[in-house]
Amino acid sequence: SDWSSDVCSSDLLAVVAAGAFAVKEVVDFGKDSVQAFKNVAGETAKLQRLTGGSAEEMSRLRFAGSQVGITADQLSGAFVKFSKAGLGPAKDELAKMGVSFTDAQGNAKPLTEQLELVADKFKALPEGAQQNALALKLFGKSGTDLIPILNKGKDGIQELMEKSDKFGLTIGQDGVDSLKKYNRSEEHTSELQSLTSSR
Repeated sequence: SDWSSDVCSSDLLAVVAAGAFAVKEVVDFGKDSVQAFKNVAGETAKLQRLTGGSAEEMSRLRFAGSQVGITADQLSGAFVKFSKAGLGPAKDELAKMGVSFTDAQGNAKPLTEQLELVADKFKALPEGAQQNALALKLFGKSGTDLIPILNKGKDGIQELMEKSDKFGLTIGQDGVDSLKKYNRSEEHTSELQSLTSSR
């Protein structure tokens, strides 16, 4: 069975067993659960496409951002700029701060690790002009939007990401692939309906 029916059945069975809702409310709950999964998986896929990170990593970061009022769109814009920060104008400034985005072999560190390194340095800066300037330099026009999560530092970000796992809200590659498959199926169904109605 596809992921949508699996999500529906698992959520609906739990609610029915609890006897908490009337039939209509149970059906609505199942639909809401599926839509919520589609939204989260879609946002995760977008972040993954823009940054090249893993589905799990982007899913956790999406959740961490949501906990401090940062939307997936804000993260997307900021991470595109941030992924190039270590190679551009901010490289020297990062070096002065003792931050390197590459390992001993010269390979780029994972995005999450880069973010945590910067967050620890960022958290130590005085609030206000210095933080704003660094945020804008590293993350572009979305930089100031990320200040709430940067001020968490490495430990705070890791704690938020761990909550995503704890609450069962982290989506892996299987989830992202299932959404893509579902969307293709929806498109195919829509095309068939269009062809049928045009006859």
